[in-house]
Amino acid sequence: MIPAVLAVLLALTTAVAAASPRDAELSGLSCDACHTSGAALNGIGSAWAAQSNRLEPIGDLPLIWVRGTVAYVSDGNGPGLPKAILEYVELNLNGKIAPNLTYVVQQHVVDGGTPGFNRDAFVQWRRPRSRYIAGAIGLPLLTDPETYRPLDDDYLMDVQTVVNNPFALIDSHPMAGLFSGDALRGMELGAFAVAGHEAGSGVAQTGTDSLFSATQRMPGLELSGLRYDGTRVLGSTPDRFWRAVYGLVTYRGPWRLDLSFAHGHDSDPGTGRAVTSSGGLVQVHLDLHASTFLEARYEGTSDTSGVFVRQGVVGIGRSVVPHVRLTVEDGIARDTRTHNVLHFVTAFGASNAPLGGASY
Repeated sequence: MIPAVLAVLLALTTAVAAASPRDAELSGLSCDACHTSGAALNGIGSAWAAQSNRLEPIGDLPLIWVRGTVAYVSDGNGPGLPKAILEYVELNLNGKIAPNLTYVVQQHVVDGGTPGFNRDAFVQWRRPRSRYIAGAIGLPLLTDPETYRPLDDDYLMDVQTVVNNPFALIDSHPMAGLFSGDALRGMELGAFAVAGHEAGSGVAQTGTDSLFSATQRMPGLELSGLRYDGTRVLGSTPDRFWRAVYGLVTYRGPWRLDLSFAHGHDSDPGTGRAVTSSGGLVQVHLDLHASTFLEARYEGTSDTSGVFVRQGVVGIGRSVVPHVRLTVEDGIARDTRTHNVLHFVTAFGASNAPLGGASY
């Protein structure tokens, strides 16, 4: 079995890919903001490649783009919301303060049909082999929950919380630190001091958390790992916890495979005893041609307090006109019961940069 898996990975990594999820993280854009659904580049993607993988403002103006979704969900969108809603609106700004000093702002105007929140707001100083970053930032996950998620459902492992601990991988946190190495063609290491608090959770900040990450990029293959350590005061006993996440992404031609695994430990998340947790994701993406993709994933989360969730999702998306994409997905989840949910999503986007025929 292991030799067969290695043979598949070797075959997948023999072709050099022009871009990867790391490009999405560094630019602050989703993959389909630069590609016409397949490998072909639109205006933003061409500018990114031409400027040695640095997204610069348009002349003296910052790069501004907005994207959003209108969604119909068969089992509803939450308490008090109809099945069809304006689900998501995101405003992004990316500009230059000085040479090698840039800023990124990502504001969720609407999230889940309700008023949103600030996702990212940070400044970044680039050096030849390092990046210094300070502000509100999402965790550097290889399969990013925001910039690479073509389907509507959140990744289970990214929204997983453990009992009363509000920490989730999807959240952004105020932090400061650096990445060192070659982010696009080799290994990059990261180290950050993080504010130990989740906005809106009602749990007071307790000191400073730590985050360490490592990513290795090779032609057609990326590997990553991160370790997060923190403390939350949830009762009379502080909950000292950690999370570790490992990721693998491999891509060849129109195919992309994502594998992620997370595990963690809480000393006392409100149960009076320690709890261990885990989660995993397998996702396959296929670009049929420049405007249509297929995607399928299987994922799950569990912890020793008794939580056990499994989900399978399959979907198809197509760019029907410039800046508009239609997606249909079907998810089957099993927790305390088995339920099936259909999503019909219209995604839209606009920017002050010339785009191609792709939506966001």
